[in-house]
Amino acid sequence: MGDLLVYACKVHNKDYLSKTGVSRMNFSKLYRKDIVAGNMGGLIWRLYQRYTLAVGDTAGVHRGEVENSSWYKKLSRHIRDPINALAQVYTCFQVINSPGLAPLSLASFQLVNSTAISLNAALRQLGNGIDQASRELEQLRQFYEFLEKPNKIKDGSTPFPENQADLRQGISVEFKNVSFSYTQDGKKFALRNVSFKIEQGQLCVIVGENGSGKSTILTLITRLYDITEGQILLNGVDLHTLKLDDVRKTIAVLFQEYTMYPLTLAENIGYGDPDNAEDMDMIQRAADLGGAGEFIESLPHKFSTYIVRPERDIGSEIASHGSVFEGKKVDFSKLKLNEDVSDFSGGQKQRIAL
Repeated sequence: MGDLLVYACKVHNKDYLSKTGVSRMNFSKLYRKDIVAGNMGGLIWRLYQRYTLAVGDTAGVHRGEVENSSWYKKLSRHIRDPINALAQVYTCFQVINSPGLAPLSLASFQLVNSTAISLNAALRQLGNGIDQASRELEQLRQFYEFLEKPNKIKDGSTPFPENQADLRQGISVEFKNVSFSYTQDGKKFALRNVSFKIEQGQLCVIVGENGSGKSTILTLITRLYDITEGQILLNGVDLHTLKLDDVRKTIAVLFQEYTMYPLTLAENIGYGDPDNAEDMDMIQRAADLGGAGEFIESLPHKFSTYIVRPERDIGSEIASHGSVFEGKKVDFSKLKLNEDVSDFSGGQKQRIAL
């Protein structure tokens, strides 16, 4: 990928793509609610460790990623041409001062020119190294900051449910005078003195206007937030005394504002059941039950298709200055960049989320 060439960067390593995807999920607030409510924290941590070991030090930094960094791009733009012109300036200076030494000056020109090219390459390599090190240090800082953050929701100590066989009949949910406010001052309540009971095996539909608290009820049952007042019981046991992992493992939640992960369709579906996240038979069955199996199977890459690719393939559509292709748009269609990415309708995404 020299200065006079066009270039393309294509990511083939599936472990690297999955590692990048779960890393973005972990550090982005966009996926926080789904990760916590879906009890995916342990799964993401295990997979990230596995993918990191699989990738090792084979993952490099592509040219576009480096040159897009602001400080490097500006520095490179200002020093590249002067360094390349250094040999010409030196030769002209020698000829002007000593015309009789012109033949020797031409030999010096070749020496200085090769030295300038080597210096330019060394400076670019140094810039790449510094830029990569700074990004890795920033990621390390974010990781340790994440580890030091305390969990605001205190965990319980009671296993749930006491009898696994009870899950076949569902669980009972009871709200007793529950009030909840998203604000710390507690002046504006999303729920106020709410009481109801749903018995095991019952089907309950809660209807209401936007902002009436329907989604809030789900966030309180999964303890994304703790109630301000009152009590919530699951199978007659106070929710606050139950182990968080057990509660979130028992309850499946599909929020109205669902999020598609920067992973394959198989991973998007499989992460809904952390204990069976990589079981393709169960993933395919879940897709069929949700109504997504048929259109997924019709895709060229089927369950390996991405809605959002964690690392996109890139190409320099416009050739760089001095290239024989300068000013011409380059056709990368034969390289099939990002061929495994597909968009879906809202209804199709909802079926995938199911």
